[in-house]
Amino acid sequence: MDVNKIAKKFNISPSTVRKALLHERGVSPQTREMLFAAVGDEAPYAKAGAKPSVGIVLPTNPSYYWGVVYDGIKQALPREIDAHFAFFSSLGSGREGIYALDYIRQLDLCIVVPSIAPAVQAKIAALSAERPIVYVSDGLDTPRLATVHMDYYDDGFRLGKAYVQRFPDRKRILTLHVHNGLGSQMRTNGFKKAVTDAGCTIVGNIELEDITSPFASVIARHIHSKYLNGFDCLYCGTGATAYASLALSKLKTKNDVFCIGYENPKSNEPYIKNGMIRLLSVHNAFSLGEKAGEIAKEYLLNQTVPESKEAFIPSEIFINENGVLLNCELSH
Repeated sequence: MDVNKIAKKFNISPSTVRKALLHERGVSPQTREMLFAAVGDEAPYAKAGAKPSVGIVLPTNPSYYWGVVYDGIKQALPREIDAHFAFFSSLGSGREGIYALDYIRQLDLCIVVPSIAPAVQAKIAALSAERPIVYVSDGLDTPRLATVHMDYYDDGFRLGKAYVQRFPDRKRILTLHVHNGLGSQMRTNGFKKAVTDAGCTIVGNIELEDITSPFASVIARHIHSKYLNGFDCLYCGTGATAYASLALSKLKTKNDVFCIGYENPKSNEPYIKNGMIRLLSVHNAFSLGEKAGEIAKEYLLNQTVPESKEAFIPSEIFINENGVLLNCELSH
């Protein structure tokens, strides 16, 4: 395979060709797919050497999250192990995910974040029959060493406990959901259990089907028409906190309402600084990657198999104090 000829054919640089075929970051999905279609069976793949080897398949989007998972994995894997990373764009990627799995198929162990694409999941299932796999975030029902992920119900329950401990007089809670995934629903169930046990009332639930879109202006109009001045706090499911914070800032309410939810602090910095977000539950992405790397290390170097196939990494809860997020300690 002549990299220079391929680069000339598609009017791109040789370095872009190398990055794409070696599954490095910084190449668009369209370019990667075009190049793999061109090289076909000549596509390179990582080969096991004298040292134990691990192939890691990760998405790149959103980078603020998966980049930290990457850092955790890198931290856990020692020099005695050859680590080969293969990246794909997002959890919905199809062919990119298949190319990435092909690249690491000959290595001793795989750490995989599964794409939701059925073809990729079928590829992973076939790979799991040949190689030990550690799943990160959400696993598949296949043979595996372990799945390292969040305990969604417990995360929601702990956020609920933090809420009632920090805001005991705020009893009326309105909930908002724009994503209906199982993990999001489990977190909400845990949250509702904690707050209703403490005497809070869920005054209403706004679901995606109740509004035409998850944009702030639409949310604001819906709240204004049905719930204005009827709640103390807006609980936000996955992906809704920024929209909800902007929506509340558009409303004129008699009481000081605010949001709580699950988001990356960097993407919500303006609403943290202005106090609109008071409590955040944040995935510990570094520990997620680090734990997966540790399981791989113990298996490859010591032939140690985890006692449990489920490894849960608790999320971190932060309280907003004057625009600064501080760790929120829960009392028992």
